[in-house]
Amino acid sequence: MFDVYLIAFFLFILFSTLIASLMEYGIINGDLGPIHRYISNFSARLIIVLVGLVIVLSLYFKKWREKIKSIEPILFLVTLALLSDALGNLFGYYAVNEYYGVWWYDKFVHFINPALLTIGIYLFLSKIAFGNEKMNNKVFLLLSVTLMISVGALWEISEYFSDKLIGTWMVGGIDDSMWDLFWNTIGTITGGIAICTVKHLKFKDKKLTI
Repeated sequence: MFDVYLIAFFLFILFSTLIASLMEYGIINGDLGPIHRYISNFSARLIIVLVGLVIVLSLYFKKWREKIKSIEPILFLVTLALLSDALGNLFGYYAVNEYYGVWWYDKFVHFINPALLTIGIYLFLSKIAFGNEKMNNKVFLLLSVTLMISVGALWEISEYFSDKLIGTWMVGGIDDSMWDLFWNTIGTITGGIAICTVKHLKFKDKKLTI
């Protein structure tokens, strides 16, 4: 089922990016409903998502094929993060001052995506990168949290330069960036707490069965 989901999502973003490009260069015109004004404005962002999906697809179908049971949930978490961002761009949920804007959607994405990706990074480190080495899980947890907080900061920097160099509309001022960093951090910590909770419950369950 994951194969179907991944391929369908890839084709969805590929089609959307194609439409966005055709609209941006004036090759096609028309009313596309809620995405009429947003799809071309965020074409650069869609291309980023598309590149991310190409990487995910290559990892899923080529690399680590022998470890497919371990990598599948990781890639699923990554594509969920890509999907939430893509939907915000396509349907104008990020444009809070517009008709289709959803005032909490941007902060929701900045909270839920770091949480998902923190778990994904932890699974990657513990199951694939160092799965055969005897390393303390607390080290993986610390690495996952610190890495995700760093990625969140780098993402805000990339948004700033994207606006300056490509002409996107990602940064809404210093307050917007600071709140984004705040929710990124809270989401990352929440992901870390979720990992600790699952690990604790598993440990507790093992103690009960002994």
